[in-house]
Amino acid sequence: MKAALVLIDVQNDFVEKGVFNISGAEDVIPIINDIRSKYDSKFSSIFLVNDQRQETHISFNDSPYAKEENLPFDEITLGCKGKFPRYCVKGTKGAALYYEMMIKGNEINITKGENKFKEEMSAFNNQMFGDILKSNEIKTVFLCGFTTEFSVGLTALDCARKKYETYVIKDACKGFAAASEAAMIKNFEKSNVKVISYAEFEKIISKYKDVQS
Repeated sequence: MKAALVLIDVQNDFVEKGVFNISGAEDVIPIINDIRSKYDSKFSSIFLVNDQRQETHISFNDSPYAKEENLPFDEITLGCKGKFPRYCVKGTKGAALYYEMMIKGNEINITKGENKFKEEMSAFNNQMFGDILKSNEIKTVFLCGFTTEFSVGLTALDCARKKYETYVIKDACKGFAAASEAAMIKNFEKSNVKVISYAEFEKIISKYKDVQS
């Protein structure tokens, strides 16, 4: 059985002095790096998913499109119109991957958020993500990163909907707030997304054969 590791939105605007400055976000980086150090060989595919937004993205509170009503918005876009400060704008320091995260060069880069008229949180908004999972015959997906209740959570729900065995490693994720994280975890429970600790992950992944040198 083949597995993928999906690292989502581990970017400067979510940690330390970034736009969102999520408390404790940088504490998950050593855990992600530990996963990479010990278990890269178990994954057939390793994805780096990241936001690369335009300056006028519809989710920004200063976007000229935030009050637009005449486009065929989906539910997620409607809920996010004009909601956020500018973050992860393409070409800015905030959109760069967090400097302490381990990068080996064997990752598959997946960008999202480039459509300024649509909120793209799930990695599946980039068709390449789903295509690679399918072509590489991935059956199991492990997710880490930011944030539990948005990009990580929506990607996990999409994975489960598409019949992948889906795990969210809770020690390697961080959300905006405890209440919204808890709400997403309830959605996980309804959708067959398994939330596991790092210790539980280690037990599960040890059963997979090495597929990379």
